[in-house]
Amino acid sequence: MGRAAGLESRPPMAIFTTTDDCRIYYKCHGPSASTKTVVLLNGTTQTTINWKPVVDCLADEYRVLTYDARGQGQSTLGRDELTLRRHVDDLVGLLDHLSLDGVSLVGISHGSGVAVQLAAIAGDRVRGMLLFGMGAALPPRVRTQLRRWLTIIEEKGLEAMIRAFIPVVFGRRFLETNAPLLEGMIQAAAKRNVGRYLQAHFTAMLAYQPLSEVARRAGVPVMVVSTDEDPLVDKGDAAALALLLGGKHRHLEGYGHALLAEDPSLFCQIMIDFLNGVPAPTGVEDSP
Repeated sequence: MGRAAGLESRPPMAIFTTTDDCRIYYKCHGPSASTKTVVLLNGTTQTTINWKPVVDCLADEYRVLTYDARGQGQSTLGRDELTLRRHVDDLVGLLDHLSLDGVSLVGISHGSGVAVQLAAIAGDRVRGMLLFGMGAALPPRVRTQLRRWLTIIEEKGLEAMIRAFIPVVFGRRFLETNAPLLEGMIQAAAKRNVGRYLQAHFTAMLAYQPLSEVARRAGVPVMVVSTDEDPLVDKGDAAALALLLGGKHRHLEGYGHALLAEDPSLFCQIMIDFLNGVPAPTGVEDSP
């Protein structure tokens, strides 16, 4: 879908300041009068820029909120301790600031964790959740990977960490097909992130509770999507998260952790079908 006639080509962008003086950068897209709002929640190293294909799919019909969580992109780190609950409080504050309720949440990786925590403590504000790249557990291999990335930033800097990060989060087919573009991707990601902010982010994640200790049956439509080439999220852990939330689990073949970048069309189709209540394909599991 394209952008509706009459909408501004450049969506409003603004700063929301939290109680600890963290400056949260956000953008609102689409018709402001729409009663349907979708909030897009970044994964690690992502910024609002990464959501452009999704915004283009949604902005005719939905009001779309993109924002850089504290320590991401153009947002600052603030003074408070960086925790998953602090991220959720930031989002609640931003929703209050914009007078938004009954929102659909689309999360990638870390953003999925924020969505689950928000639904657990303020479920009345959530209309549905579509979660990519997240499971109920935080396995030892993920903690090991987080420590490795943290060490690389500390010893070799941000760009070196991004170089180590990309082969982990992208699937084999994407890496092979886009080999000539990878250097540009590395430089762009390094430019959009701040090393000490990512250090704080990885350090905080190591202290997060597993979502199995946080998730509650949501009482709204939920789908958790996993992929077979994702070394960070096991299929069984994704299915377990869907079970805890009372939702569905869909597993895809041939993709890594970063489905949005690897196949934007498929990502958007899954999202549009979910938002429109289209029945899931055969083989998608319903949780009892």
